Amino acid sequence: MRCKQSFLGKQLPERLRCPHPDVAIDGMGDAVAVWRRYDGSDFIVQAAAHPEGGAWTEPDDLSASGQDGTSPVVAANEAGAAVAMWHRSDGAKLRVQAAARQPEGEWPKPTTFGRGRKRRLRRGRARRGR
Repeated sequence: MRCKQSFLGKQLPERLRCPHPDVAIDGMGDAVAVWRRYDGSDFIVQAAAHPEGGAWTEPDDLSASGQDGTSPVVAANEAGAAVAMWHRSDGAKLRVQAAARQPEGEWPKPTTFGRGRKRRLRRGRARRGR
């Protein structure tokens, strides 16, 4: 497996290199990354931020243990707000969970959405003014 060593000139710390983090960069050059980490029983979705000119923050757990979190993706807007989404089973059905963080803020408890589909989560671009 090949792992990313850097993203847009920013050296990734070892914990972000595998398994395949998703990284978004906002309009100020700050980066946020999400990935999944095995905690000994489940895959947990984690996130870390890299302010322009700074260092990577310690990771935050976005998903809870008890079921695997998979396919994490992240997007950031020009102002620095970020949203992360991932799939997570509730034990019976696949769900989509998301958490939105304000610029330089903390990640809140995730919101769980209805039934997720077995498709890849993708980042999209919002239209201006919407």
